[in-house]
Amino acid sequence: MPGLFEEETDLSKEKYLENLMKKVYIDDIKRNINTELVDELSATVDALCSITGNLTNPLNMTNYLASEKRIKIDNETVTRFFKGIKNAFLFDQVKRFNIRGKKYLNTPSKFYCQDIGLRNIRINFREPKQGFLIENTVYNELMTRGYRVDVGFLEQKKKNKEGKYVYVQSEVDFIARMSSKEYYIQIMDEIPAGKHLNNEYDALLSVPGSFKKIMVINKPIMYYTNEMGILVISLEDFLLNKDSLNL
Repeated sequence: MPGLFEEETDLSKEKYLENLMKKVYIDDIKRNINTELVDELSATVDALCSITGNLTNPLNMTNYLASEKRIKIDNETVTRFFKGIKNAFLFDQVKRFNIRGKKYLNTPSKFYCQDIGLRNIRINFREPKQGFLIENTVYNELMTRGYRVDVGFLEQKKKNKEGKYVYVQSEVDFIARMSSKEYYIQIMDEIPAGKHLNNEYDALLSVPGSFKKIMVINKPIMYYTNEMGILVISLEDFLLNKDSLNL
């Protein structure tokens, strides 16, 4: 938000974001979807800010608002809220893509806030799980660079501890596409090691084809390509190097 840079103190910046959310975004969405349920709409925005990076759909949101906020609205109303929130460019809805089945899954999906500052002001700068904040930051950077972004879904048949075959679901944080190029990106706080190494890389290694696979680590490391052909790069290098996906 350009106006944010004109504010001189942290307090004035917070007030700017708070007023922007209340007076512009909430009011704009209210008008566009023609609703008087301002408290319910505001609670839905707050919920999306709190669960950024988690899977949700109108039914899940309806249940969440009823159990956590004691707000009772129907699925159709939440669907209208979601549409208004997306049309106001407050959140992007990101669908899951079945990597092996080569098709989109209709529900549930993820929502990422287009401006981290607006999200943070709504949750009072509380961030119990920093990983979701990093996910949102990486998503926004990919969109800024012009990529089409999906969440990757994989279902594989594996043996369990009893030796029986079961279907196991896993996720690739992001699939980024531009023209004929396709990248599979996973985000971690630490470099996988020890007994967890195979588990953390498993989703990326299970992606069929020779597409570029990237692990973004929230630690200051020198980027390298490991023995499995995965580019391991720090979050800082990923963000500052505009060609980081092609290193």
